[in-house]
Amino acid sequence: MHSTNLKAPNFKGTSSQRVKSKAVTSDKSFLSQTPTWKDQDLKSFDLWQLFSNKFLKESEKHIFSASYTGINAATLVIEVKPSVRYQSRDVFHFQARAQTADFYKWVYSLNDVVDSLVDKQHFVSLKYSLIQKEKNKEIDDIQFYDRSSLMTFAHYKKKKNDQLEESKKENEIPFYGLDYFSSLFFIRGLPLKEKDHYLFPTTTKTQTWLMSLKVLSREKKKIGIGEFKAIKLELITKYAGDLAKNGPITLWLLDDESRALLAASAEVKIGSIKLELTHYYQDSKLLYGKK
Repeated sequence: MHSTNLKAPNFKGTSSQRVKSKAVTSDKSFLSQTPTWKDQDLKSFDLWQLFSNKFLKESEKHIFSASYTGINAATLVIEVKPSVRYQSRDVFHFQARAQTADFYKWVYSLNDVVDSLVDKQHFVSLKYSLIQKEKNKEIDDIQFYDRSSLMTFAHYKKKKNDQLEESKKENEIPFYGLDYFSSLFFIRGLPLKEKDHYLFPTTTKTQTWLMSLKVLSREKKKIGIGEFKAIKLELITKYAGDLAKNGPITLWLLDDESRALLAASAEVKIGSIKLELTHYYQDSKLLYGKK
């Protein structure tokens, strides 16, 4: 396992506060100096000053119904787990679990778990892992992000129909960046003013690209558990992987301090996938949804 030890200077302010740019402008030495990422890291530096993690609550839990072509196919649970120490850093632990609905297992079965560890101080990814068990397919995908050497290391193993595919890769990265899953939590902490357009680095399997986020509108969003004031977003990725969608994804966030994810939809090669919130908890207390 690769050792990750951040050497960036300590920014002023606690991890629960928005980092003020005036507190950090004196030192940008930890940013990438390579021709590939120097300019982008400077832009990201400014963007990350707009981010606030005040909405993040430990023991937060979203539960979604996932439908494919209109049929309820799976349950997705997204959680903020208790904070942990990783490589001498205080980190957020984000987890997602997807399981096939019982009556859909005869068509396709899945049992996927994604974990992401994100540095609390800088809100950058340190580790990502995917364990994917689906019909005739198993995937183990682990990725490390060393923010001191500005390198990423990935070990990928896929077994499908008794055929094994395995690879180990490494590549340079900018200081500021996220994995595919933790990007969701970063999005929730941005100002999200109408017509805003954000570009931020995301790295998967050692490949880094800019994820595009547009704030489309504020509107009422009706789902099964009620009607809510929502922020409608368009997310565009440039990576198609085992869990990623290549193309636009529409998201609706609750327009309040929680920024809870209400719903999402994306077109795929055949049909569409939709998520809809059924239960939302904070500190084990049900805030939205039926008991």
